[in-house]
Amino acid sequence: MRQLLVAAALCNDATLELDEGRWKTVGDPTEGALVVAARKAKLEEARLRESFPRKDEVPFDSKRQFMATLHSGPDKHSLVCLEGAPEVVAGLCPVFADGRPMTPDAVHEAAHALAARGMWVLAVASATPAAPIASLEGAAWHRELGFLGLAGLVDPPRAEAIEAVQVCQRAGVVVKMVTGDHPATARTMGEIFGLLGGGTSPGVVTGRQIETASDGELVALARTTNVFARVAPEHKLRFIKELQAYGQIVAMTGDGVNDAPALKRAEIGVAMGISGTAVAKEAADMVLADDKFASISAAVEEGRRVYDNLIKSLAFILPTSLGQAMMILVAVLFFPVTEGHLLMPIEPVPILWVNLVVTIALALPLAFEAHEPGLMERPPRPPGRTPARTVPGLPHLPGRRADDGGGRGPRIRRGLARGRRPGARACRVADGRRYDHHPVPVDLFAKLPVADGERVSDRPVQQPVRVLRRCSDARSTTCVRLSPAAQRAVP
Repeated sequence: MRQLLVAAALCNDATLELDEGRWKTVGDPTEGALVVAARKAKLEEARLRESFPRKDEVPFDSKRQFMATLHSGPDKHSLVCLEGAPEVVAGLCPVFADGRPMTPDAVHEAAHALAARGMWVLAVASATPAAPIASLEGAAWHRELGFLGLAGLVDPPRAEAIEAVQVCQRAGVVVKMVTGDHPATARTMGEIFGLLGGGTSPGVVTGRQIETASDGELVALARTTNVFARVAPEHKLRFIKELQAYGQIVAMTGDGVNDAPALKRAEIGVAMGISGTAVAKEAADMVLADDKFASISAAVEEGRRVYDNLIKSLAFILPTSLGQAMMILVAVLFFPVTEGHLLMPIEPVPILWVNLVVTIALALPLAFEAHEPGLMERPPRPPGRTPARTVPGLPHLPGRRADDGGGRGPRIRRGLARGRRPGARACRVADGRRYDHHPVPVDLFAKLPVADGERVSDRPVQQPVRVLRRCSDARSTTCVRLSPAAQRAVP
């Protein structure tokens, strides 16, 4: 146990500080919990780090799923400390710390048992190379690793977070949990939050399943599954793209540097204000000052209240303004001159006075009215338009819709196989930017896949536009792609 806590405190960047009589952790909360455990065992991280200065490190990466540090001991011997996902660390260690041969199945069973109790599980290992080493490059030190044990961390969800998720679900906001934690931990948390659906839901989907899934399969998983585990940042980005292709409006929360692309891609990127990195905050559209999911639920409720009150104010102001306009219009059209003078049905000052009273004294209070009962029981408003599956730099083509299995997909211009005259102007795409259609005739190939995915027709057409979708989905009714010559022809 002592060896495990020493390695966990050294392979760690968090510290404990005394602030106004209260101890607080500085750094990652998971690492902070390990430092607290070491302190309770009479091990001060500051003294350990002075005795074993760090010489090199391999930072945590979502692909490697471990962090390693190299230290120089008092006797000039090297010490390697490693912590990470249990299945990864067990695969790197040939033996346990006491010299017994490694049995990965036993480690997996112990990790699953801890994760099933809702714990975040980390595995810890260390190595003392026979000869001092200067860096962690290469894999020679892997052969000398000894598995020290597992650390289970408990962070029970707050009652307000559980209630906020339930409120969002009743409001028609589908909450999906995407985490890098163990699948058993994700399942337990999903059960607590009520995210595990029945019926055709597969329960928990892992990042490995996302990697091997086709676009059509991932759309189906995104629609039927709410809990995803062992997910890498690139999986999040692909997941968001598929949800958007299905026509969903996606809000994504994140706090790390690797979350920035997904935060940027989502319609609403939400970064954590306390634990979030500067990169994540810069990429996000919103920043949660308190890092609480309940703030998202409150924001949805406030947004609906503001929208409803805006509609009420407009519904009150427009008839009044329309009445004034109609009165002036009728007077000018039918009674332009009365007794030799131009008719002025309303003087400018009364018009300003009526507008001042109506807009401020009567309509303004409507803007601050409390929300209606059952506000968070209503389904979301349908979006004004369905986001199309787009590729940055390629124009959106209005026209016939090619079904990608979910009922929504990229739009293909009518009469594509017949060709069209080049020179069309710019088309608007989903990200709000505009791209010009260049008047360069190029050869495209209309691909018409049959049920088994084989393409049975290649017909050259003239079209000066780069098209959006590759022909990878057997359920697509129409899709097109550029020939190599076309890719070189179009700027």
